[in-house]
Amino acid sequence: DVDNFKHYNDTHGHQMGDVVLASIAAILKRSVRRGDLAARFGGEEFVVLLPKCDKPAALKIAEKLRQAVEEEEIPYQEQQPLGNLTATF
Repeated sequence: DVDNFKHYNDTHGHQMGDVVLASIAAILKRSVRRGDLAARFGGEEFVVLLPKCDKPAALKIAEKLRQAVEEEEIPYQEQQPLGNLTATF
């Protein structure tokens, strides 16, 4: 789930919102393991399926994804309520 996505989308328009969603999709694609599945679930929600993954490994992957989103350069992210774009996994 992209945190505060509605605020970003309402402030900067749907076209910029689409840029955010595409950026998140690219992060997920390059960050998951071979054999994992990452997909947009709806709205600003994404799902990541981690077959053959125990809970500690899944938590480690989720943190890696969260950090990757936070570090991504997104236009106008400094205007987000937290000062940058974040996501919750």
